Amino acid sequence: MSYENINFQSYSWVLGTTSFRVAQMNLRIEEQLIHLRSFSQTITDGDEKWRWKGNRELQARFYYYLKDNNALKGDARRPDKDARQKTSGLLTLGFIDDNRIITPAGEELLNYVEDASFGENNYFMIPADSFIYLKQLLKTSLRIREDANVRPYFVLAHFLNKFGSLTFEEFTYLLPLVVDEQSLHIVETSLTDVRSGRATFNEVILSTLMSKQNYKQAYDLWMTTTVDERLVTQIGMNRKSRKYDRAYYPFYQLLKQIFVEKRNTTRAVSQLYQQVRNLKTATYWKRLIFGDSSSTKVRRNGADSFAQNNPFTSVSDEAELKDVFFKYLHLYKARATLSDYFDLNRRYFKLTDTVLFRENTVRFDSIPSAFFSLVGDKLLASMFEPSETLTQSLELKNIAPMFNIPEVDLLTALSSKLGVKLTTLSEVNGFVQDKRYERLHHLLDDRFTKKVLMELLDCFITRNDERVKELVTEDATPSTIFEYVLALIWYEFTDRQGDVLRFMKLSFDADLMPRTHAQGGGADIVFEFEPSGNYPRHDMLIEATLADGTNTRRMEMEPVSRHLGTHILQTGNHNDYCVFVAPHIEVNVANDFRFRKNSGYWNNQGDNTPLKIIPVDIAQVKYLVENDSRYCDLYRLFEEAYDSPELTPLKWLAEIAQLVASLPGSDKSRSERDKMAHHD
Repeated sequence: MSYENINFQSYSWVLGTTSFRVAQMNLRIEEQLIHLRSFSQTITDGDEKWRWKGNRELQARFYYYLKDNNALKGDARRPDKDARQKTSGLLTLGFIDDNRIITPAGEELLNYVEDASFGENNYFMIPADSFIYLKQLLKTSLRIREDANVRPYFVLAHFLNKFGSLTFEEFTYLLPLVVDEQSLHIVETSLTDVRSGRATFNEVILSTLMSKQNYKQAYDLWMTTTVDERLVTQIGMNRKSRKYDRAYYPFYQLLKQIFVEKRNTTRAVSQLYQQVRNLKTATYWKRLIFGDSSSTKVRRNGADSFAQNNPFTSVSDEAELKDVFFKYLHLYKARATLSDYFDLNRRYFKLTDTVLFRENTVRFDSIPSAFFSLVGDKLLASMFEPSETLTQSLELKNIAPMFNIPEVDLLTALSSKLGVKLTTLSEVNGFVQDKRYERLHHLLDDRFTKKVLMELLDCFITRNDERVKELVTEDATPSTIFEYVLALIWYEFTDRQGDVLRFMKLSFDADLMPRTHAQGGGADIVFEFEPSGNYPRHDMLIEATLADGTNTRRMEMEPVSRHLGTHILQTGNHNDYCVFVAPHIEVNVANDFRFRKNSGYWNNQGDNTPLKIIPVDIAQVKYLVENDSRYCDLYRLFEEAYDSPELTPLKWLAEIAQLVASLPGSDKSRSERDKMAHHD
């Protein structure tokens, strides 16, 4: 058999490329679309033709354009390659074509981005941009090999339809193996066996690999040919270059010496341990052969440091050794690849806000679950068919006839799944909102506890952005997360009253984590309060900044005053006010806010309103959290600060600090207050 007849062929799918594995993926996509259009206009305005494909000079120019516009940092060794990578996600989703020309689908997304309009006016009651991502992924087909295509979202929908949910491991190691009807049958029939303990992930992966013709050919060649370096690199079928598998040849030689020839000296075992560390899949091999043995233990104990279940200890000749070696070689390569793909696939699916990833479980949200249950096995007919409409802007029903689901059928399916009678989409919306608040309260009870909220506030002060991402999400900027956390804190101050998800004016994913968009809006957060015995009807704006440095903080003065002034002139309610939160309150910022009590805010029509803006720093907010403060007490405190005759900004800031410090802790624990709120 000729070595040259054996080549790598994809056995799995992945959405996107590892070169576009970015946090805040939706934001990066939006920004790149905006930059691409702006840059292309500079080219066409100069009477040049936009020819991206193969034009490395133009690609490099785009890289430097991004750099000049603060869209990237550093100095790429190959700017043209970096520019291609920066836009690869747009190509995957059909927002641009091979020449980086924005497609109709890309223009559809840009329209929403530029209007900063991400309402939920669609069939799935998800944000407008998420609905576009869903439509794009429904149209996405990946070419696995010359005669094979697969639609990843169809595969996911089919398995969630059939099994209800998937574990993260099942999503990682089994779902991407479905690339044709044969692998679909293997994975589908094996999943139940894995769950019952009758099969393992390794067995399913190996079974899928060994069903492929190239793996069969490689195995036959390996078992019938004398081993040398060239043979090892050929049967390794490395995707990038055969040379990357050279390290496996000395590794194999040591395995043969130790386990077949029984020359298992302490020195040879130590050499094997060191050789394992040179492999790309070293972690897997070390665990298989040495278990948890350290290098010190190996040097001291030699063969006694082998793992108890090391499969090589039972081989009796080279044929058995070759069989075991071949299977683990490709098993571990596949596991490493599939593990690497998990994050990418999750990022792309999460863009749609139809799939929930939480507590080691992947499942559909309520409406997508009902919708795709109605589509059912129709997915199978197109699962392995190419799509020709990815770049087009299409209605859901025009993507495929199976998606033209009548509203009454969806309502019936939802009623059945949820166990409630739903007759209109407005009832569905109410039910969805109730479920979202159940999810939010679960987050506050289990994830964003008082301890975590206080740690986050400390991280905002010290700008420990990496820890902030760990605690919340990496799909939003620190500034957006800061707004989100402050809103959650004030929601707790109010005993979880009001529609805080609307008050935040943020975009959320299906797990209610915040997302950042390329275009901002008006005020950061607007709480609405009905009249009570403690305060009149009013709105409270929270304006937040993490900016450091005097000049940057001074830039906040005008927007804060404008947002509050415009808001009051629109509502006509002079009880509306604003709380401004920053790491540190600069004296001139405080002076401007204090001055606004008398100077007010004017519009172009000559209308004027006084402004109540209360500046507090993050440390003071942390004190309020620590003491389980209640909003009625905060309102009184802020009124007292506003009515103070003190006009000197430094003394006024000191007075606010004293008022905050004098605020007593709640006389009821949070759990008791929650019970009272529930009882009310």
